Order: sequence, then structure tokens, then C-alpha cells
Amino acid sequence: MSNRSFSVLVDDMPEEMSRFTLNVTDEAFNLSVVNGKVFSTVASHIQKALSNSFGSGWNVIVGNAFGSNIKHQIKTYMFLSTVPGIYVLVWKA
Repeated sequence: MSNRSFSVLVDDMPEEMSRFTLNVTDEAFNLSVVNGKVFSTVASHIQKALSNSFGSGWNVIVGNAFGSNIKHQIKTYMFLSTVPGIYVLVWKA
């Protein structure tokens, strides 16, 4: 993991899953994006990694202005910020 600082606002995951999610999020923000769709590229990368490691059903939103009201499986939710003003919401439906 790089020296990127995360601000985890809500974490309802087992420790191993939480560490994995932070590592994958860090990796996603370090991707080279050339077509201008940074948020969707980052979200897709995180979603695919979580699905491969913990089964399908993962949802990821990355952005700077969004609201949410979701239902999620127990112990599969995280809301964090990595770049100031950019938020990541992760949950398994």
C-alpha cells in the first residue's frame, strides 16, 4: 500500500476484508486513466476485485457529490475518503 491517507468514515467489515478494501482502493486510485472516466474506472476496479475475492453482489460508488440510502448484507459496508473531497462507498447487496 502506498502512503495515501484514508479517512474511513464508516467501517462495518471484518478486519481482513477492510484491509483488502483499503488496499484495492489505493491501487485503484493509482491506475492510469486516459479516457477521462476516473470515478467509474476506480469504482469498476474496486468492484471487480471485491467480487473476485468475496463473491458477487458488490456495489461501489466513487464521487464528490452523491447521497445514498442502501440496504446491505451484515459486515459488508464501508464509506471512506481518500483524496480530499472524493468519497468511496462500498457495500454488498
